[in-house]
Amino acid sequence: RTKANFVVVDIIRLTTDLTALFRSSIESAGLRFVVSIDEDAFRGSEFPGVFVDIDMYEKILLNLLSNALKFTYSGHIYVCLSVEGEFMVLEVSDSGVGIPANELPFVFDRFHKVEGVYGRSHEGSGIGLALVKELVRLHGGSAVVSSTVGQGTVFRLTFQLGTQHMPPGHMMQEDKVSPADRAKSRSRVSFVKEAERWMPGGAAISHPDLEVMDDEEGQREPIGNLNAGSEITKQRNNVSTAGLEVCIQTLRSSLLASLTRSLLVLRSQFCRR
Repeated sequence: RTKANFVVVDIIRLTTDLTALFRSSIESAGLRFVVSIDEDAFRGSEFPGVFVDIDMYEKILLNLLSNALKFTYSGHIYVCLSVEGEFMVLEVSDSGVGIPANELPFVFDRFHKVEGVYGRSHEGSGIGLALVKELVRLHGGSAVVSSTVGQGTVFRLTFQLGTQHMPPGHMMQEDKVSPADRAKSRSRVSFVKEAERWMPGGAAISHPDLEVMDDEEGQREPIGNLNAGSEITKQRNNVSTAGLEVCIQTLRSSLLASLTRSLLVLRSQFCRR
């Protein structure tokens, strides 16, 4: 899909949710993972707002995180989100194998694969970074890369703030996809599962199923979003004895979050009669 559907977003929360999807895989690989967001830069009465196509932004950031993990064996992966003038700036940097100087001009070319660089997997069609550049362009921005072999790579993306970059008729008043459905979107799940296959032994990281219960919808959704790899079987409207019975009967690893009870049920063995 090349038509962008822009909606104003809480870019801090969206970026935090997306990076959280990769934290387990990155840290399981023995890497340091740092997410730095200049929150003050995204606030204020004169701030024009961040308008993005959420599906496209997901693909952009998850592609970059996937690449960073794929080609980084030690050290760190950093994500930095800031504002410079009329643009939001997203940087994803790593201490990985790096890209040879003669390959840098072709990194964003469709179907191009960097020669002589070995990652955790040989899979890939060579269109991921080309897609990233095209999706960023639709947001009125640009994508550049810098790298040093043996030291790492930095991808620096800019996104136009406000609405100047949006063609007529491409703006939505609100996201039509519910947070619960978006947390289980195909792109999110596929990126996470691919990263898990790269872990030592090739075994996926275990994500227990979740039962999320809370009186407030605003409290249920963030918990579910942080574990998109899990099958969230139910999201109840309130906390009740019946809800606890579900934990007992299904023997699932369960999470109970409640403003009124402050009770966390982390595993099904704690949820017994």
